[in-house]
Amino acid sequence: MNYYILTSSQYNNTNRDNIKFKLNSIDKSKVLISTTENISNYLVVFSNIEECSQYTQDNHSEWSGDGYGFEEFDIECGGFIEEVDD
Repeated sequence: MNYYILTSSQYNNTNRDNIKFKLNSIDKSKVLISTTENISNYLVVFSNIEECSQYTQDNHSEWSGDGYGFEEFDIECGGFIEEVDD
């Protein structure tokens, strides 16, 4: 699995069939995804799910807004998944 942060416009160019997890930033300017697709145009790429999870925890005000981020389990299993197409 690959983990990326994309701009909203970069996200619009992805294959939705390959996306397993999607989360918009609170201001909707960025999208965090896990996907089987290899994406070459991104803002941030994570080496693994642990780094991705830690990033949401370190930057919780941008992603969850509640003082917490998203655990690996949430990302892997979609515990807090938003609809792929909103």
